[in-house]
Amino acid sequence: MEVMTTYQLTSNAGPEDLAKLVDDAMRDGEVVLTRDGRPIARLTPIPAEVPLVRKRVIGTAKGLIRVPPDFNKPLEDMRPDMEGPT
Repeated sequence: MEVMTTYQLTSNAGPEDLAKLVDDAMRDGEVVLTRDGRPIARLTPIPAEVPLVRKRVIGTAKGLIRVPPDFNKPLEDMRPDMEGPT
């Protein structure tokens, strides 16, 4: 039998209420928040084996990005802005 904890959401909920919701989600596996009797959000724990940050691999975009030879050349139409008032 699956256990699901449901809470009615109020506008004056504070940090201590969030801590209780997290504890209940960790214990029960899921907490559903409702407003006016309708489900609006689900709080579930993240399994420990799920990595929170994906490891970056260097070089995966090699050959996909091309920098034109004139990249650092000033844009003539912006020259007045770059040189300031005369």
